[in-house]
Amino acid sequence: AFHNSKERFNPPRCHERTREAVLEELFDWIVGNISPDKWIAWLNGAAGAGKSAICQTIAEICIQRGMKVASFFFFRTDNTRNKIDPLVATLVYQIIQLFPGMRDYILEIIELNPLIFDQSFETQLDVLIIQPLRPLQLFCPNWQLLLIIDGLDECSGDAAQMNIISVISKILLTKPLPLIVLFGSRCETQLQMAFNAQNMAEVLTQFPLDDHYEPDADILHFLTDSFDNIKQTHPFRNRLMHDWPSPDHIQEIIQKSSGQFIYASVVIEF
Repeated sequence: AFHNSKERFNPPRCHERTREAVLEELFDWIVGNISPDKWIAWLNGAAGAGKSAICQTIAEICIQRGMKVASFFFFRTDNTRNKIDPLVATLVYQIIQLFPGMRDYILEIIELNPLIFDQSFETQLDVLIIQPLRPLQLFCPNWQLLLIIDGLDECSGDAAQMNIISVISKILLTKPLPLIVLFGSRCETQLQMAFNAQNMAEVLTQFPLDDHYEPDADILHFLTDSFDNIKQTHPFRNRLMHDWPSPDHIQEIIQKSSGQFIYASVVIEF
């Protein structure tokens, strides 16, 4: 599923005034201000750290600014997006929408090889995405495409997860294109191994969601705005104390969140 598909109705987004530091750094990477030779970025963090919200928000920001983005959001409990099989097909559909001139060329490839989607991930990616994109450089030299692949750890099978990383890095190393890829995932062992591969060092930049991005300050913004909204809209708002919740209670929630937005979100929800 891509960033605005119906399967992801009301997807997680960054709350206003939160995650500004990491969003700014990610955008700098996308436009090449960090290092133009870093084609792959890995946004990683613990469960509930807000990775999917950040990926969703960065996709929307880039699209609003006229950039070309194709995305796939894995989700463990959804059988339509918890395995590698639909990844290339979903990306190809979006790329055709972004570059309509490629439509006939890609459809012809599929007609000549109707079993292409039963072939390996590497073959699909190369034949349906990389090869069709290469001629674009001749008549559209300034194009750039951002691929966002979020929830990689929710793709079924460690081998499949590692295969996605190794194939994409291999293709980008051997066939340079103005194509960059943002991965979002937990920092699982098999993913660390794949991203630590020797050939990744020259093209990879990492964005670990740790204390560097001051999550406590962001969680405070989220809680303050959310409690203000409750005090304005809740049916029993007239029964609430004027100073509810107390600063001590808010700090207690922040402390128990341990930098993870999901804890604060659950508190607000219930």
